[in-house]
Amino acid sequence: MGLTSDSQSLRVLCYYCLIFVVVYGLLFILRPLRDSISRDYPSVLALNLFLLALTLSLLLAIEGRSAIRLLTRRRGLLRSFILSSGVIMALNLIAIGYWMLVRGTSLNSILRRMEELADGYKVPWFGSVPPHLLPLAAIVIWSVSGFFYFTLVQAYGIEKLGRKGVLLAVIASSLLYNAPLLTGEWKPDDLLILCLLFPLVYWISGNSLGLVISYVTMFELPVAAAYTQGWGHAGFLLILGFRTVVGLLSLASIPYVVRKQP
Repeated sequence: MGLTSDSQSLRVLCYYCLIFVVVYGLLFILRPLRDSISRDYPSVLALNLFLLALTLSLLLAIEGRSAIRLLTRRRGLLRSFILSSGVIMALNLIAIGYWMLVRGTSLNSILRRMEELADGYKVPWFGSVPPHLLPLAAIVIWSVSGFFYFTLVQAYGIEKLGRKGVLLAVIASSLLYNAPLLTGEWKPDDLLILCLLFPLVYWISGNSLGLVISYVTMFELPVAAAYTQGWGHAGFLLILGFRTVVGLLSLASIPYVVRKQP
């Protein structure tokens, strides 16, 4: 016998309440150790994996294995990646256009400032990883956190509640990403792209893995910083070139992807 709408909504709300308790409770308990943990890559990775494993356990206990298969399906992956990457590129072009046309900044100056920003971006655990392995280490860390946020947080609510779940996913991820109620980190770009536009992309594409890949390869500044600080100027040009080419191709493909049935 299937669940009624009210009982399913209650189940979803209970799941999100448990996630809030887990995330904020864990961060609050570890707050005195935050500085020491954040400087050590194995500790940061272990903490992220523990959070992921604990949340997966909650999902399995509430929904069973069928929910995991649903949230990790491959259908719509390319559609999800193209839409999210295209949106990120569009906003980047708007920002670049503003600086060039309104502020009178040259493109060369913008690129130089981007490299300086990536080169000086402070991630404490970067110093605990050999430079040549830094890009890979960053990809692993943000892939784990991306799977948590875009699959176990956003996709779950949308899958279970449909259109109503989109708003729930927006609210939940806004209050969980960077744990702003505890850290005070309310970042406008994160809220706009990751917490608002990404749930909408999932609603259209039905795939969260594409969002995870886009988040890691196309959006996160720390990942770009890992390439720059690990591999120098060549690393910066590599990640910049990749994001530019893939972003422009994704942006140009959006009209086709939107028309095409998933």
